[in-house]
Amino acid sequence: MDFAPLIPELHVSDLQKSLNFYLVALGFRLLFSREDEGFHFLEKEGAQLMLSAFREGSLCRGSPGRRLGDGLNLAFRVEDLDRALDLMALEGRFFQEPSVHAYQTGDAITTVRQATVEDPDGYLLRFVQRLVVPD
Repeated sequence: MDFAPLIPELHVSDLQKSLNFYLVALGFRLLFSREDEGFHFLEKEGAQLMLSAFREGSLCRGSPGRRLGDGLNLAFRVEDLDRALDLMALEGRFFQEPSVHAYQTGDAITTVRQATVEDPDGYLLRFVQRLVVPD
């Protein structure tokens, strides 16, 4: 198995609820689990993500009773935002509705269509499809 150069690990308050959200609502695939450790490794279109049950002593600055995802926004490149949005509509809560944005990227302008959804612990997940804009 090839591992991505960067793989975020999200500590979650309810592992089963979060796993269902990522698999059903967002269309991630479960690659492997370590049930005894409360750990799942997920993938979507080449992006990889780890979900871990929050527990004392874990590598997490959050604490039970507060939203673990505050302050984190993860962006995922997708080939087809409409397909991703169909999946998100199952259970997702939009933080930002689908919209088109043009961003300065060095000497160029990159135009994207994007939408942001919030997971059960408050992590923001932005799904971004690059658009080809005619000259």
